[in-house]
Amino acid sequence: MLYLDAIQIARQSGDAGHQEANILIQMASVSEPEEAIEGIKRAVTLDEKALGPNNAAVARDLSSLALFCQPQEGCADAEKYHQQALEIAEKLPPKDCWARISVLHNAADFYRRQKNYPEAEKLLREAIEVVDSSPVRHQPDVMGVRSSLASLYQEEGRFDEAEEFLRSDVPSGKDRNISRSNLDVSRAVNEEKPAQQCQEQGKLDEAEVHYKSALAVFEKADRRDAPGLVSMDLNLLGQLHRLQGRDSEAEQCFLRSLEIREKAAAGRAELARLLGYDFELLNLYRDQGRLSEMEPIYQRAVAIQEATLDPLDNEVSNTLMALARVYGEEHKYDDAVPVYQRGLHIKETNLGLNSPNLAFFLDEYAGLLQKSGRADEAASARASAEQIRNRKAEGKR
Repeated sequence: MLYLDAIQIARQSGDAGHQEANILIQMASVSEPEEAIEGIKRAVTLDEKALGPNNAAVARDLSSLALFCQPQEGCADAEKYHQQALEIAEKLPPKDCWARISVLHNAADFYRRQKNYPEAEKLLREAIEVVDSSPVRHQPDVMGVRSSLASLYQEEGRFDEAEEFLRSDVPSGKDRNISRSNLDVSRAVNEEKPAQQCQEQGKLDEAEVHYKSALAVFEKADRRDAPGLVSMDLNLLGQLHRLQGRDSEAEQCFLRSLEIREKAAAGRAELARLLGYDFELLNLYRDQGRLSEMEPIYQRAVAIQEATLDPLDNEVSNTLMALARVYGEEHKYDDAVPVYQRGLHIKETNLGLNSPNLAFFLDEYAGLLQKSGRADEAASARASAEQIRNRKAEGKR
């Protein structure tokens, strides 16, 4: 499984910090529910220790924990985690506005599902205020906030308010057809809610009808965020097809989604950073033993990121290391080592040579060196990792 070796190294080192937390959060979406919850709880603890209790990453972890734990541990625990995430998000600096929006959006959806519409509306309006005050308003993670509020109004039977609200977001001088598109998109977003409910109830054929209905609207939408909406719905439909045992159709959905996101990411940093996290398609290939087909996905992601982002951007290193891990799974250690080394160089530059988090990556690098028959270099990398840990231990004393 993706990142399995990385998790093992992190736990053995006992000092993986924020890096292990990131891996655990990424793993949650492809893990069994109980394992996912256990992993996210550990991520919360790791990030609190490494970054402090009021960091954006901790808010993200708690929000994710709430989403995963509700079906397993009940609404009371989910609400508790949402509230903890909201308390942190309220104090975040402007640079973490996207984390705050995500926390607000997730909590609002929780309260909508509980039919607590006033609380959901309050949170969505707060998220919209943050969106409107941000200099960058085309982030894929936030473009659905206005649609979510309009959908909430529709669920309450406030259809006139929903339509007026969406029209109010149309830039001056634009054709009113755009407002029609906004309203249609809002209704399409609303289609995904019964789709998910049908899926949870095992009514997979009914869920498919809802997802395809939403997809047809998204594909015709005259909006800047339309490619992102199409991509998300294709991934949801692909996941449904996997549950139906229709892996070939699922693969086609995932491939279309990936193609859309790759085209949209060219020249757009916020989208390029997401290209290394295409877990739906990657795990389909892994489950089918098609590891070699994962390689070009990561290779293209690296190429787009290097052309769009700063060469030392952290997501470039993350994607390089993910590609190296795939090579490692295939036992292509001679390919894995130089790719991982490129990612490690970026980590060293960004983290500093004395960072405790760097020790984790040095241990993983040492494992690849060892497997490629470069025992002396592996020993040197492990020694460097140990020196970092010893310096940290001395600092605590």
